[in-house]
Amino acid sequence: MTIQGKEKESKIEAIKRQSRYLRGTIKEALQDGKPMFSEEDIQVLKFHGVYQQDDRDLRSKLVKEGKEKHYSMMIRARIRSRLRSYRKATTASMSTTTTSASWRISRTAASRATPCW
Repeated sequence: MTIQGKEKESKIEAIKRQSRYLRGTIKEALQDGKPMFSEEDIQVLKFHGVYQQDDRDLRSKLVKEGKEKHYSMMIRARIRSRLRSYRKATTASMSTTTTSASWRISRTAASRATPCW
């Protein structure tokens, strides 16, 4: 749609424009003690390859108990297959520096693609 010759800005584009160069209020959200990010921060995080999700396996149990959802984060990162020893060392290092013991590493079709170098 156009308004006076300009295209109407989507909700996501407005969030990106107001996010202080894609920083949002993530720093403040990490300090406020809430177990989740705001909708605006979620959109900014998605741009950087970080996704907030709640645990579907626990969802119904927590609703029955009247508790909040259990949130976790998924981070998309690309690690070249030639650096497998580095990936193992990095993963081991990350698992010792986080509060959660649940790390899931999966390979996608893109990670099995032929390198272009």
